[in-house]
Amino acid sequence: MPAEQSNTVLDSARHEISACWNLNNLELTPIKLSENHTFVANSDGNKFILRCSPLDHRTKSAIQAELDFILLTSNFNLDLHLCKPILNRSQEYILQLKLYDDKAWYAVLFEYAQGTDPTQQWSGLTDTNVFEAYGRTLAMLHQASMHKSGDVNKWNQIKDNIPILDQLHGGASGIERIQSRAELGHVPSKMLLNLWHLKIAPFVKSCGQPSDGTFGIIHGDLNISNYFTKRADDKTDLWVFDFDQVHQNWFGYDIGVVLHMIQFFDENSSNMKIENFDAKSIRSAFLSGYAKNFTPMVDEGHLEPSMLNGFELLREYSHTAIAVDILFQVSVGKKFEESIVSFCKLCSERFENKYASN
Repeated sequence: MPAEQSNTVLDSARHEISACWNLNNLELTPIKLSENHTFVANSDGNKFILRCSPLDHRTKSAIQAELDFILLTSNFNLDLHLCKPILNRSQEYILQLKLYDDKAWYAVLFEYAQGTDPTQQWSGLTDTNVFEAYGRTLAMLHQASMHKSGDVNKWNQIKDNIPILDQLHGGASGIERIQSRAELGHVPSKMLLNLWHLKIAPFVKSCGQPSDGTFGIIHGDLNISNYFTKRADDKTDLWVFDFDQVHQNWFGYDIGVVLHMIQFFDENSSNMKIENFDAKSIRSAFLSGYAKNFTPMVDEGHLEPSMLNGFELLREYSHTAIAVDILFQVSVGKKFEESIVSFCKLCSERFENKYASN
């Protein structure tokens, strides 16, 4: 949906959003219109992030569990900066409202991140200080999850509403969904199924039994688009947002997200004209920042090269499975934003080129 059209249809909900969070002279500027629609909300010069999720995407209890995770985790360490949800006048975090074609959505207002966007001219991809902070921040998130920061009983309650990896995106990366399409002769799904049997299932088995130091509630998608950076007093910090991929998984999966992202940019840095990009240096800085601040993963052997390769592959597999699922839905008539479809095609083609011979 074009940004102009999106902003137009939001006009009908603008008054309700303004009243709910006491926002004067509210202006909404679209950021990303995918499964969730996100906007910069500007009220008298104060910026916030508004996220709208369709009711058929996630349940209210799942969204509330995500918000509780952010709130519990944000109090773990003063150096851990998360963009927290903001209470509305009803002392709740979630507003149900009608948007496109009277479709029901859940709206949540978040704090705006401090610092600068690292995707601007890809500045965040060439600074080892940023990647050391990246590793340190991820380590603190995993510490908070391991220690059940703040309220153990609350953590146990929200766990029931936090999905596992195979339940995200309507089960797009679940083996049952992939197998059903493979049986229809869908080529990308057949390749995913083959990779599952050859590499993914054996790797997951090699991870051993989950422990508090290796498995828990994770961010799930902490890539360069989901944080801002701020440097002060010779120290770089990250402000983290976009927790809608929160799920239960190996902590190594979060690491795999970063390593897979670095590999992607390493393969495309020349085409994207990213000057001074050095994949080896930023990878080393990230892993150093993480290992220094979360030793259980070191003790369990989950930062060994073979394990890191496995977690990176697991991320690539699940990420591609979601892309393939979206492309399959497009083939049967479902509409998605063109930029999302284009990115999914890139992921699918990259995967097919890489694993066609397996």
